[in-house]
Amino acid sequence: MSNQTTSNPSPPEEALFDSQISGQRISDAVLRVTNIASVEAAYGKPAQQGDVLVIPAAEVIGALGFGFGAGGGTNREAGGVKDFGGGNGGGGGGYTTSRPVAVVVVTPGGVEVKPVVDASKIAIAALTAWAAVVASIMGMMKARKK
Repeated sequence: MSNQTTSNPSPPEEALFDSQISGQRISDAVLRVTNIASVEAAYGKPAQQGDVLVIPAAEVIGALGFGFGAGGGTNREAGGVKDFGGGNGGGGGGYTTSRPVAVVVVTPGGVEVKPVVDASKIAIAALTAWAAVVASIMGMMKARKK
């Protein structure tokens, strides 16, 4: 009885094909995110009215994450390799967001940058601060009663 085993050095062609497709998809996703989060996205299309040129400016944030893996193995029997098993896979996702931050106004008299005030962001920050103060006061009152 011999315990000799042999291995299959090359994975099935489908695995190679899937890896190539996955690589292309990752490359396409990176390209899309970098195109979205570009200088052109941060500065909007200029608008001109007479001698006044207005250029909107935005904060643009983009993020991308991905991962992939592959594995293989053999199902050995006493007489050799029964079959080859393996697999691979991957996944990823991306996120982009933008918000207006300023308007650049160009006139014959000069250039002026006017910030955009986000009232909802200020209101949320104020409510959060108020809730933290109330929670702190309640915690101190509760501790004093003990």
